[in-house]
Amino acid sequence: MNFNNDPERELKRLEQNLNKREQDLRLRELEAEINQNDSSKRTKPNSPAAQLQRLGKKTVNVVKFIFFTIVGVSLVYAVLVVGGLLIYLGIGSLIGWIVYQIFFKE
Repeated sequence: MNFNNDPERELKRLEQNLNKREQDLRLRELEAEINQNDSSKRTKPNSPAAQLQRLGKKTVNVVKFIFFTIVGVSLVYAVLVVGGLLIYLGIGSLIGWIVYQIFFKE
């Protein structure tokens, strides 16, 4: 009885393997077909549309660079201004404390 079951089980296992391979093959074929269709939709390198895309990408990169430069310079300026104000506040407090120590503290 076990002897009859083993070949049947082996046959079922082989059949499942074969079905899985067929599904994988169909999936790869469909993916290849989709990729082939996608590549045909791409613009040709020298076409006006491709040139416009490259110009758009370059423009976006230039605008990003200008934006980040302006933001960076603005942040540095803001830090310097706040730092300067804190220094003036510290010096004024120090002078006030010295004046208090000399003239008003007994």
